[in-house]
Amino acid sequence: MAVIQVDAQEIEATVTRTRESCTVLHNEAASLMGHLRSLENSWRGGAAESFQQLAGEWEVVQRQVQESIESIRDALSAAGVQYSEVEEANRKRFSR
Repeated sequence: MAVIQVDAQEIEATVTRTRESCTVLHNEAASLMGHLRSLENSWRGGAAESFQQLAGEWEVVQRQVQESIESIRDALSAAGVQYSEVEEANRKRFSR
């Protein structure tokens, strides 16, 4: 039989910190893309095209990373809620 020990409050705190980090990452990535895209009007030629293509590829990968982090956050949130609900149900079961 498995031994389970869970601190649901710590899970929720981690979810909150992860949510905040997701917001910061999103904002910083958007800011960086803005800086990179601003070169489109002042830089032309083969090197510029290669640079913009690479920047676009980075944007796709960054979006995938962002989505992965958000998936982890959502899974942690759901797990924390479930652990809290189960603990409360078990507490009620043994209360008089």
